[in-house]
Amino acid sequence: EEHVKLWQRVTLALAEGWPALRPIWLEWMQQPKRARWGLRSRTAEEAEEEATLAEKAHAPAVAKRQAKEERRRAHEDARQNRRMKREEAGARRQAAKLRRSEKIASTLLPKAIIRAN
Repeated sequence: EEHVKLWQRVTLALAEGWPALRPIWLEWMQQPKRARWGLRSRTAEEAEEEATLAEKAHAPAVAKRQAKEERRRAHEDARQNRRMKREEAGARRQAAKLRRSEKIASTLLPKAIIRAN
């Protein structure tokens, strides 16, 4: 029962990220462990120190992932800007084509019909 509750808390915390998972990990490190596994309980200070060391060790990976995400976002923004410029240029070409067609229909075509008669 206790393990199921802990598992549910961890599952919910994983969805929220490290800040939500950290207190659960600290709590877990302070709980009694089986000696035959070579694990031991830690004091609150030891658990805090170990979590801080883990965060420092993981910081380069976090920074790399954030930089990659920023590059991806910048690339996507640039693609979106190029797409919008192409669409705007296409709309301008269509508008110019429509103006030419209207000019032909309103001025040149009647003149041509009059000359033909």
